[in-house]
Amino acid sequence: MRTVLYTALVTPFDSYGKIDYNSLDLLLSMQMNAIAGLVVAGSTGEGLSLSDAEYSEVVQYVYNYTRSKDVKIVATITAGNIRGIYHKIDLIRSCCDYYLVTAPYYSIPDQHSLLHFFTEVDKYTDKPWILYDHPKRTGVSITMSCMQRILNLQNIFAVKDCTSLSRESIRKNTKVLWFTGDDEKIIDNAFTGYDGCISVISNLVPKYVGKLLYYTSCHDITNAMGVHNNLLPLYRALSVAPNPVAIKYILSKNMGANFEYVRSPYVVDVYYKDRIDWEIQCFYRNLQDNKVNGFGISKEHNI
Repeated sequence: MRTVLYTALVTPFDSYGKIDYNSLDLLLSMQMNAIAGLVVAGSTGEGLSLSDAEYSEVVQYVYNYTRSKDVKIVATITAGNIRGIYHKIDLIRSCCDYYLVTAPYYSIPDQHSLLHFFTEVDKYTDKPWILYDHPKRTGVSITMSCMQRILNLQNIFAVKDCTSLSRESIRKNTKVLWFTGDDEKIIDNAFTGYDGCISVISNLVPKYVGKLLYYTSCHDITNAMGVHNNLLPLYRALSVAPNPVAIKYILSKNMGANFEYVRSPYVVDVYYKDRIDWEIQCFYRNLQDNKVNGFGISKEHNI
């Protein structure tokens, strides 16, 4: 695996439900010099809860923040039909480097329809785009034969893979980059041709996830497993509640209360908090036991 790390950025809200740009600044400052790019307004960023004005504003804000940095901005494009995709693209054409495009939600198209959908997306885009393959969210899985044809489209740049399917033969025979979309699978996918990851937990520990990718790229299994094992409690914490409830609560415990706020349909249940608190304690015990300080920042390795 290469050392390509993109963070699936959360969208902080204040107690009135407005986007909290002060908290967003704090989050962005942590990401700089640790990641290759940021995915904005995806499922982790509660993109479906944003109005058109909020969506274009937050993408523009993050884009402006990173222009002096070597950081790519990926705007998530999600809609139930092709017209919705066109509309979203038109809102943010000038303020991103790539698009992240999902299959249409809810409609569950067949494979011929999926191919037609992504072909139309490819024709309309003016930038490289990333295919987000997440059957659990979209309700439809892309078959091997359909995927092969999608990968031949002109502007596709990468695939964010959130499936359990083995597509090694496709990955080895395409120039398209392949990112894992599940944090806990980074170590498993490290030596099977993946080019990096789009991470949720890197909202909190971007340098630590970056070090994991570095060790895997060097085939340093011992140190990679050490970092992976330290992160296991955070991986477990992410699974306690729907994304982004867990990561926002984790951030609120470390970076300020406003990170906890989520929009409907999500709520932060006390049951979630108790379980996540336990995993956070386990995470910090791991760091202490392994003589690692702070948010996974090792003085020895300067990560």
